[in-house]
Amino acid sequence: MNREEIEYHYMGDMLGGRYSSPPDLLFPDGIVDYEKVSTTRRFASGLERVIKLIHDGRTVSLICSEKDPLTCHRFVLIGKNLQKLGIEVIHLYPELIKKTHAELENELLIQNGLKGQKTLMGGSETDSIELMYTRLNKKIGYKTVPNTIDDAGQTPANSDVKSLNSDSSSGTEEKPKKDNHQETLF
Repeated sequence: MNREEIEYHYMGDMLGGRYSSPPDLLFPDGIVDYEKVSTTRRFASGLERVIKLIHDGRTVSLICSEKDPLTCHRFVLIGKNLQKLGIEVIHLYPELIKKTHAELENELLIQNGLKGQKTLMGGSETDSIELMYTRLNKKIGYKTVPNTIDDAGQTPANSDVKSLNSDSSSGTEEKPKKDNHQETLF
C-alpha cells in the first residue's frame, strides 16, 4: 500500500455502526439509532478527521463489510452527515457503478412513495427524507439484543431495504447481518 501511496486509517471506533452502550444511543428494541450516534463527540471527531483529509486534498474512501450502501450504516450515518456539510458523497458498487448520495436518496424516496409527499403533519420533502432515513435505520441498524421475529418471519436487521413502508418485507430473499462489520478508511 505504501508503494501506491495509499494510507490506511482505522476509524471504526469513531465512525463504525455498532454500539451497545450507552443505551440512549439505541431504539427501544435494541437497534442502534444512527441519528443519536451522529450527535456524539466520538462521531464528530471521526467526521472531522475525514473532512480534514478531504480539505488537505486527499481522496478518501470509506469501506466496510457491506457492499451495498443501502444496507450499510455508511449511507444512513456517515454519507448523510457528510452531505449535510456540503461534501459530495459518491457510493461505489461492485459493478463499478457510481451513484451520488443524493441520487440514492431520491431513488429510495420514489421506491417508497415518499417523493413529493408531505408528512402527516404537513411537512416538507425534507421531513420525508428524514422519515426514510429513520425507516432505513430500523431495517439495517445493528441490533444489540437477540432478534425477535415478526409475523412475516423478518427481523429489523434482515428485512428487505427497498420496502421501508412497513415493518415486514414483501421480498422473499433475506440478507442476514454480518458479524464482521467494521469501518475502515483508506
